[in-house]
Amino acid sequence: MIPQNIKHEDIIKAIKQIQSNGVPDKRHSTKFSLLHEGKVYPPKYVLAIANIYANGHELPAVGFSGGNEANSYLENLGFEIVQESSSSSFKPITAYSWEQISETIAVKHSDKSTFLHNGTVIPQGIREFFSLDVPSMDDEVALTLFYAGSEYKAKVTLSNGRTRLFWSESLAEVLRRQFPDCYESFKDNAGLEGKSPVLRFEKYAHGYPQHYNLEFVSRSDVQQDIEGEMAEEEAFPEGAPKEYYGKRYERNPANRMRAIEIHGTRCKGCGFDFEAVYGERGRGFIEVHHTKPLYLNQKEQTVDPVKDLLPVCSNCHRMIHRRKDDVMTIEQIQKMLS
Repeated sequence: MIPQNIKHEDIIKAIKQIQSNGVPDKRHSTKFSLLHEGKVYPPKYVLAIANIYANGHELPAVGFSGGNEANSYLENLGFEIVQESSSSSFKPITAYSWEQISETIAVKHSDKSTFLHNGTVIPQGIREFFSLDVPSMDDEVALTLFYAGSEYKAKVTLSNGRTRLFWSESLAEVLRRQFPDCYESFKDNAGLEGKSPVLRFEKYAHGYPQHYNLEFVSRSDVQQDIEGEMAEEEAFPEGAPKEYYGKRYERNPANRMRAIEIHGTRCKGCGFDFEAVYGERGRGFIEVHHTKPLYLNQKEQTVDPVKDLLPVCSNCHRMIHRRKDDVMTIEQIQKMLS
C-alpha cells in the first residue's frame, strides 16, 4: 500500500533525484510513465523514492502495485501519466560515425560535413532514434535542438534514399567558434585523427516530439582538464590527494570521455552546469567521480562508465571525498541538498 502522506513536493524531490542518478536497470516501467516537464519517469519507482522524503526510507517494490494503484495516486496529486507505445530491451547501436547509447541518447563523432556543411548523414540504424519513418516521410522533418540555453532549428531531409540532418547557420557558427582549429583543419583537408568533438543528442519525452538537448564533448577538453588537475596537485603537494585506483580511473581519458558521452556534463549531485554559469569557459567541464572507494591495497578493476563513473561538480566531489573513512554516495549528497 502507498503511504498516504506522500505529497506533491515529495514527488518533485524524487524526480530531481532520478534526474541526477538515473533509474536502476530493473526499475524501468514497461507500460506507463509519469510525464513531467517533457521527460518521462517510471511511476512506481518515483513513488518508492518519494517515500524517502516523506517517511525516511525507499518504499519496497513488493509493498504496492505498479499499474492502477501507482498511477491513480500520482494523478490525484496532479501529475500526468502516459502509456508507452511499446517496450523493448535496448541494445546499443553503432553505425558509421554514430552510436546510439540508449533509447534517449545518441552521439555523433563530428567530421568534415559537420563543420563545413552544417549537418550530417543519419545512417539507417540511427533513424529510429530520430523517429523517422522513411517510407511515409515527407520532403523534410523539422527538429528543435537546445544548446547552452538557446533554441536552434534543424531539419531532416530525404534524398535518393539517404536521410540527412541539417541545423541552422546560427548553430553552425557556434560550433565553428568553439572549435576553430577543427574548422580550419577540415577546410584545409587536414586529418584530425579522431580529435574532433562528439555531438551528444538527448531526446525529450513523448510530449515533446523531435526536441533534443545537444552537448559538445571534446577529447582535448577532457585531456586538458586532467592535466590541469595534475598540475595543481604538483604545485601544491601538501594538499594533494594520495594516488589510488579510483583517482586513476577518474583521470583515464577514455573512461572520462565515455562517462561524459553517457551521462552528460550536468552534476549528478546538485544539477550544476558549468557552461550555463561560466559560458564558453565552462564548456564541457565536469569532474568525474568513481562511485567505488578503492584504496592502495586493492586490485585494479574493470570500470563500467555507465555505473561506476558519474559527473559531479567540484563542490560535490570535494564533499563526497572530504572524509577518507566516510566517502559519501551520490544519493547522500542529493538528500543533503534536497
